[in-house]
Amino acid sequence: LRVHMKKLTLIPGDFDRLITSVAALTAGFSGAELANLCNEAAMIAARAGKDFVLEEHFEKAAERVLGGIEASTPLSEKVRHRVAVFEAGKAIASWFLEHVPQAIKLSVVPRAKSKLGLSQFLRSDPKLETTEQLKEKLAFKVSGKVAEELILKESSSVSSKDLTDAYSIAKKIVESFGMIPELNNIAPEHVSQKTSHLIDQSIVKLLDEAADLARKVLEPRMDLILAVASQLEKKDTLNHMDLVRILGEKPFESSEEYKKFRDEVEKRQQVLDSLKKNEAEPATI
Repeated sequence: LRVHMKKLTLIPGDFDRLITSVAALTAGFSGAELANLCNEAAMIAARAGKDFVLEEHFEKAAERVLGGIEASTPLSEKVRHRVAVFEAGKAIASWFLEHVPQAIKLSVVPRAKSKLGLSQFLRSDPKLETTEQLKEKLAFKVSGKVAEELILKESSSVSSKDLTDAYSIAKKIVESFGMIPELNNIAPEHVSQKTSHLIDQSIVKLLDEAADLARKVLEPRMDLILAVASQLEKKDTLNHMDLVRILGEKPFESSEEYKKFRDEVEKRQQVLDSLKKNEAEPATI
């Protein structure tokens, strides 16, 4: 990231602050994605007629890298409401599951690669994960579907990618990570039909348990799902501080990545507040 950002025209003296903020938004990005991000940010700044590439340009660039350009056709009100409920459920799960990175932006604006909107979560790249952490990750992956079932009484195909991801995680827990006692000494390529059936049963059990955990987190907070979904429908996009105002602080110790991200968000807000205050004050002669 440092190599790519040094090629851009940034506000003098702002490099160290800005790279910390951008790094928090892009943790887990590949080298190619980071290069694409910086190119997109530069083009967005140029189209806006700005002399410098600013943090807001990186934020928009991250959305483009992840989801593509905005689609020309908006969502219908009915689909928009369903997507808002789905994304609200995922955001709340990210808030109240300890080991899941928090939501930093929700959007119901459809994009080329994400037809039903795009939400961003603070990306992390843990060196290792425990069984509990992986089970929470599974619960997060099915939380949008569970929110649909709780609020709208049925799920939809909006959850298809998350369910595919959840199955992949559950399969790794069973086959690769040795976390199921009955199966922790098997070689998946050499299993009997009986063992293969046990593997399938174990995957299904993990997914059922994940749905139960997601429901345990979301059911007592259905009012919060509706509150977040309502604001998302009204504003199209909710940033991290919008979510903090609705949900409060995450009730667990913050990760180092989150602390850095939050510090930069608050510093940026102070700068914006200061600019607004200066603009509002009458000029003196």
